[in-house]
Amino acid sequence: MVYGPWGRPDMADFFFTKDILKRKPIPIFESGNHWTIARDFTYIDGVVKGCTLLKVKAKRRVVKLPRNGDVPFTHANISLAQREFGYKPMTDLQTGLKKFLRWYEKYYGLGKKSDH
Repeated sequence: MVYGPWGRPDMADFFFTKDILKRKPIPIFESGNHWTIARDFTYIDGVVKGCTLLKVKAKRRVVKLPRNGDVPFTHANISLAQREFGYKPMTDLQTGLKKFLRWYEKYYGLGKKSDH
C-alpha cells in the first residue's frame, strides 16, 4: 500500500487515523481460516508508531476479511529493481507514518470534532 500526504482517504492510514481520533476501534481483518492478513506499506516519498504520535491508544476489532477480491497477504519483491536500477527504499515504515501523521495533523487538524 502506498500512503502519505494526499493519499487515498479510503485507505487504511486514513480510516485508522480517523477511527483512533474518534476513539473508535479499528478493524483488523482475518481470513476465513483465521489467518493473519498482511500488507506492504510504502511511504509516498520513496514508509511510526502512529498511535504514540496521536497520544491515543488504538482499540482493535478483529473482523473477517471481506470477500470483495482482497487478498490475505501482499509482499513486494524488489530484488530486480535493486539489482538492475540500484533501487533502495528511502523511508522505513516508522518514519513514513510519522511524516503522514504530521501532514494529517497540519491538513485536517488533530483531534478536531469535524468529520473528515
